Order: sequence, then structure tokens, then C-alpha cells
Amino acid sequence: MPDDAPSIQAAVDRASPGTLVLVAPGVYRQTVLVTHPDVVIRGLDRNRTILDGGFRLRDGIAVVADGVAVENLTARDYLGNGFVWRGVDGYRGSYLTASRMGQYGLFASRSQHGQLDHSYASGAVEAGVYVGACNPCHALVTDDVAEHNAVGFLATNASGDVLVARSRWRRNRIGIAATSSDLEPMPPQDGLVIAGNEVTGGRPADAPRRRRRLHGRRRGRFLVPHQQRHPPLGGGEPHRHRLGDDRLRPGHRLLPARRRASLHGLTRPEPARLGRRADLGAAATLDHP
Repeated sequence: MPDDAPSIQAAVDRASPGTLVLVAPGVYRQTVLVTHPDVVIRGLDRNRTILDGGFRLRDGIAVVADGVAVENLTARDYLGNGFVWRGVDGYRGSYLTASRMGQYGLFASRSQHGQLDHSYASGAVEAGVYVGACNPCHALVTDDVAEHNAVGFLATNASGDVLVARSRWRRNRIGIAATSSDLEPMPPQDGLVIAGNEVTGGRPADAPRRRRRLHGRRRGRFLVPHQQRHPPLGGGEPHRHRLGDDRLRPGHRLLPARRRASLHGLTRPEPARLGRRADLGAAATLDHP
């Protein structure tokens, strides 16, 4: 589109399972709600295919269907979130840019079997990247860059096979936070693996402040929050969270078998460059059917 449809929403509404929706460069002032499963939405140029909320619209792309991948797009200036997956089984966000968000850049809640990779988030009031309210999550967050956010990566009640790896969380007020909350389903937070990340430059003056403050014990640029009903065990140590430099496990299960066909080509271990300017086309050649 726009050759075959007047808007991204119209193209997505027409899509059947297995459809690849290609979006031409341009500025699209709209919110897109994806209700059809097993669809791939891809921008032709990451830096020039832009969804713009104008600080009036809530979300850039909101997905409520299983097996949907969003890739190679930029979202900016939304009151809520850039890219959202809610209550889905199978999701992927790759080579995305989200800037100046009222809440989150990339957001996955109550969802399982997902991957958020090679993306960039900045200027988010809540967090650049978020995974929460899932158990087991079966989620992989890898090769991302988040800076100038209130929190770089935030996990809330995200338990069971969650791996955060090979990413850069820099110049955020808090680099990485793992928290339990009774305001979200499935507390407490448990079983998060953080491996091979770079976390630098905490509390910059130009990073936004969260509306709801996180209380807890800092471990360098990590925060282990404390709630009365879900205190961290071992004198402030996170419960069954591991910090280390473990390598990604070969064949890490990202999606159930029935979702793999529509998300063909989701593994791209050698990006051309990390950061907001790397384009999917420059980083990998995809062989979609």
C-alpha cells in the first residue's frame, strides 16, 4: 500500500492469514488495529515509513490477533504506545523505531511465544521495551537499543522462559527493571534471564520520569523493586532471575509450530548495525513466500 489500499488499516482489514502487507515510505497519521491472525506488516524503508500520532492518537500499531509480525517501521509521537501486542499467542516486532511515547515504545502484555529484536526506543515515559502479565511467556528480547527512556527494559509479572540478551540499554533513568505488581495479572515476577547486555549512563536529565515511581533496591543500573505482598527473596536479590553472559540457546522456541509459516525468516542473528538507523533490507535478505 498505498497502491492497493487507501490506508494501512484498510490493507490490514483485507488481509487473510499468510498475507504480507508492504507499506511504502511516507508519513501515516493513523492508528492501526490488527484483528486478523498470521499477518506480516512490513515497511519498505524503516526510516521513511513513519506512523505519526501527532500527540493526539493513542497507539501506532495495536495487535490483538495471533501470529502477527510487524517490522521495518517507525512510530513517533503517540500518547500511548508505538507497537503493541495484547493477549496473543505468537508475535514478533523486528527492526522497529519508537520515539517520544506517552507510555511504551514496544509493548507485549498477556502474550506468549514472542520476539522483540533489532529495534530502537527512545523518549518513552514508562519504558522503551516492555514484556508483562504472562506465565509462561516464552519471550525473547534481543539486539535492541533503548535510550533516554524512564526505563530501558521493564518486565512486570513476566515469568517463565523470558530471555533478555545482546541489547544496549543506555542513558535511561533505570536500565533494566523487573517488578511484581498486583495491578497486572499473574504476579509475582519470576524467572527472568538477563544475559550479555550493555547497561550504561543511568539517570540522564533529558530522560522522562515515570508517572508511577518504581521503589526498590538498585544493583548498579538494575532495579529490583519491592512490593509488600511480593518482597524479593534473599535480602533484595531478585527471585530466580539470572544475570550473566549466557549465549542464546540454538533452536530457542519462539512460536508454536502452527505460527512459524507466517513468520518465516524471523531469525536474523547478524544485523548490519544496531540502532535506530539500521534498515531490515540492509541487514538481511528475507525469503518470504
